[in-house]
Amino acid sequence: MPLGEKMWEYKSRETSVTKSTGPEGVTEESNYEGELKGFGRFPSGKFVGTGTSLHRPAGVTTGSDQGVLTTTDGETVASKDFGIGKDEAGKHRAAGVIFFMTTSQKYSWLNGAIMFWEGESGPDLTYSGTGYEWK
Repeated sequence: MPLGEKMWEYKSRETSVTKSTGPEGVTEESNYEGELKGFGRFPSGKFVGTGTSLHRPAGVTTGSDQGVLTTTDGETVASKDFGIGKDEAGKHRAAGVIFFMTTSQKYSWLNGAIMFWEGESGPDLTYSGTGYEWK
C-alpha cells in the first residue's frame, strides 16, 4: 500500500474525557480541539472532534472519531476516521484511515479522498500526528 505525499500535521488536546470499564477493557469517550497545518493543496485550520476508543488489557486500542475542520479561509470540512493503536512506555501510538466530506467547491477534491494518519500522545492529553494521501 503506497503512501503519497504528506498532506498535514496536527496538534491537539483533549478537552474532556469520560472513561468506563467493561469486560473487554476501558472505553474512553473524548472531545478534542487543535490546529492542523496543511501542505500543498490541503487546507490549514482549526478542528474540533469527538471519538470513542476501547483500550484492551493487552495494550491494543481500537477507535473511531469524527470532526470538523474550519479552514483559515472559512470553509468547513467534516471527517471520519478509524484507527488502531498500542500503549507503550507511557505513550499511545496509533495509525488509521480517514475520509472527508465537504460542500465547499474549493475543497471538493476531498470528497471521496482516502488518507492515512499516524500519531502519538503522552500522559498530558496532547496529541500530534501526520496525514498522508493514499495512492
